Amino acid sequence: MGAETPVNEPNLGAPAATGSTTPFGANGSTAPSSVATDGPTTPSGADEEGPIARPDATEDFTPAQPKVWADEEGPIIRFEGISKSFGENLILSDIDLSIARGEFVTMIGLSGSGKTTLLKLINALLAPDKGWIFVDGEDLALADKIELRRRIGYVIQSVGLFPHMSVRGNVEYVPKLYPKSKRPATIIAPEELMDIVHLERELLGRFPSELSGGQMQRVGIARALAVRPKIMLMDEPFGSVDQITRKQLQASILEIQRELGVTIVFVTHDIDEALKLGNKVIVLNDRRVARFASPDELRANPGSEFVRRLVFKE
Repeated sequence: MGAETPVNEPNLGAPAATGSTTPFGANGSTAPSSVATDGPTTPSGADEEGPIARPDATEDFTPAQPKVWADEEGPIIRFEGISKSFGENLILSDIDLSIARGEFVTMIGLSGSGKTTLLKLINALLAPDKGWIFVDGEDLALADKIELRRRIGYVIQSVGLFPHMSVRGNVEYVPKLYPKSKRPATIIAPEELMDIVHLERELLGRFPSELSGGQMQRVGIARALAVRPKIMLMDEPFGSVDQITRKQLQASILEIQRELGVTIVFVTHDIDEALKLGNKVIVLNDRRVARFASPDELRANPGSEFVRRLVFKE
């Protein structure tokens, strides 16, 4: 796309990075020196290329065992000993978590508990201070982060539609980032995307300013689904719409998840929404995962006073 790529939408991808990377351990090698860094990494835009530098790695870094796994039956997202700080402020500490393929996982916690931080670690908008993250069998420290983000759908509360593009232009944006010869075979046509998110096809010719809040959020979901990702990250996507529209969107996203089998990680501040949508719920508290269980398990066995009070809204 060259100069036409907007610089204010780093999560949607950018022109492809040159070369490729190999997950550590895939060929029996030790970690390359390019993993090393002289200082902490910072969130980067889509125009930055290359693998993520793991901040705690050094040139002679050798883990106890090769940090690679590739099991189509195993978890699609896995955290091992993840910690993340911003300056002196520790946000997440020693997070161990596995999310199975096809799960709808909601994430709840107090403001500042690290929900969005955890979400952004999955698509490499942030890098951990220590630990390993694997997405679909790939160690993110060695991944091409631009290519990774193109393969992961991302929906945020503010939607982030490009105002100068029509609805069609917005939903076709990510597929068009790929060279024609390398476009995924899984691309979904704009017309089909509109059907999936329950919007009239005639809206493809309109611009975001001509849509309601609920319609814009559905277009945002359609854009995130354009290359039929295995994973979709959603950061409080329904927080800015009215209650009637919110319930409609909740029903729609459940239907989409069942139809496409996409793994969804969904951040919310609403415990009712978390329990309604998720077949698993992550509860964050005091920088750690306080509980990761099904809604029924959370109700029957909260595991702590904090989780009990959160679930039962006491």
